[in-house]
Amino acid sequence: MKQFIGLIGSTDDFGLGLEEGMEVSDVMIDAFLEKEPWLVSYRFEVPDDLDELAIARIARGIFWENNWIQDDTVSVVMEDHGDIEEQQAERQEAHEADPQEDIEDETHEVDPQEEQDDDDLTFTATIR
Repeated sequence: MKQFIGLIGSTDDFGLGLEEGMEVSDVMIDAFLEKEPWLVSYRFEVPDDLDELAIARIARGIFWENNWIQDDTVSVVMEDHGDIEEQQAERQEAHEADPQEDIEDETHEVDPQEEQDDDDLTFTATIR
C-alpha cells in the first residue's frame, strides 16, 4: 500500500505570488510543511498498483466528502514517503534557530582623550 496526502485550500486564501520557476504544487507542499492554517490536508492509502488518475479521483472524492468543491479551490496530491514529520520538524528547528545567536554585541567607542581634528567624529556603534 502507498500513502498519499491530498492538500486543498481556497483560491482566496492561497493568494501567494509564485516566484519564477515555482509551481502551485511547490507552494502548497511548502505550506503543508510549514503547517499554514489556510491549507487542509487529508491522508489516505491506496494499493501499490493504482494509477495516478485513480489516485487523483480518490483525493477528489475525499475533498468532496469533506464539503470542498472544485470551483475556487487549489489542490495537490502528494505521495507520503514516511518522512513528512521529519521534514516538518527540520523546518520548525530552522525557524526556531536564532540567526543572531552566535554574534556577540561589539561596541566601538572612539577615545575622547585622543587628539582629533575638527573634522573627525566621535561615535558609539553597536554592531549586530
